Amino acid sequence: MKQHQTEILSDQFLLPNWVLDRIMSANFRLTTYMVNSLAVTKGLSAVFDTEHEDIEKLRDDYETASLIFGTPFMTFLPTLSSAEDWRSYIEGRTPTSLVSKLEGMMPELTLVQSMQLEQANRAYITALYDVLNMSLLAAPLLGMSVDLAEYLRSVPQHKVDLAIAERRIPLFKWRLSNRLFWFEAAAGLLTADMVAHYLMDNSPIRSDRLPHSGPWGNFHLTRFARLAYCEGFIRLRCRAKSVAALFDITPDKMREMYLRIHGESSPSGQQPASAVGTLNRHRDASSRQR
Repeated sequence: MKQHQTEILSDQFLLPNWVLDRIMSANFRLTTYMVNSLAVTKGLSAVFDTEHEDIEKLRDDYETASLIFGTPFMTFLPTLSSAEDWRSYIEGRTPTSLVSKLEGMMPELTLVQSMQLEQANRAYITALYDVLNMSLLAAPLLGMSVDLAEYLRSVPQHKVDLAIAERRIPLFKWRLSNRLFWFEAAAGLLTADMVAHYLMDNSPIRSDRLPHSGPWGNFHLTRFARLAYCEGFIRLRCRAKSVAALFDITPDKMREMYLRIHGESSPSGQQPASAVGTLNRHRDASSRQR
């Protein structure tokens, strides 16, 4: 009975298949929109934080595109980074400095281009709200702060839709803007782990800035809640030793849980000391394989 209860709680970490499909669809759709719009209007590259040549090559490389867009992460960040920016955009009041900056960066658009931008914004917002309303881990999946995620959850989607119809600035930009990412994508060196590190490197929530003394985060949770969170992370295939350290539970118990859920032993290895070190190791391994 207790195992069933923890599964219900841990389900809140996991996205239903229909939401994963929405994320993948939005990633492909917005990428295609960027390719087409940048081909016509080069001035949008500063707003989208990417170049036409790079994003077009990625879209046409089906293997690499599937690796990136097949994750549960949005590969686009919100151009408005704070709740105050979104409030200004939605309510149409005096614009914040960021909203004014984005408006000033926008080139002149034709009527057709304005309609295409509106549709792209709606596709992004629909996927964004699907994730916000279906997952406790929405903030890192969407590349936004927890405060912004909580604010947007409090705003009905129809209010954002009304603002989109009135204002013509992109609500999204490319998430993986690191030039090293583009070099490795072009060379075919990317792995799933490297993509995950690049995605999280462009998230306001940074694990390297969290407290590391004692049990990670110093959580004060009941044993039942800790087991439920552990099960959620294990079902996401987090390593048993990492989950044990995270929630101050014995590694053996987490290894047993991993084996029960996935039917195989948890991967072994050292704890990552830094994202850069992990990326370098994966890069060296990929180079040797080639």
